[in-house]
Amino acid sequence: MNSCGIRQIKKRKNIFLESYTSLYSEGSIEQLEELIGKKIKKVDREFVESFKILDEENPVLLVFGNPFFATTHHTLLEEAKKRGMEIKIING
Repeated sequence: MNSCGIRQIKKRKNIFLESYTSLYSEGSIEQLEELIGKKIKKVDREFVESFKILDEENPVLLVFGNPFFATTHHTLLEEAKKRGMEIKIING
């Protein structure tokens, strides 16, 4: 993960990890939690597809690989836009 991504994650209150579309290939979630100093909540497909993340305060969704590989992520982005939410997409 790049330093820009780490800085952005540290600013967020609720950090979610979606890992059903791709697997983490190096390191561990625990190492990432230690690096950012916060707990990461693992979420399933139902949580993401239901847009529940958009109801959370100051959320961030971590996705391994290309964030728009899955159509679910496109749909989530469009719903966030409809709600007038600020969106940042950071590859890395």
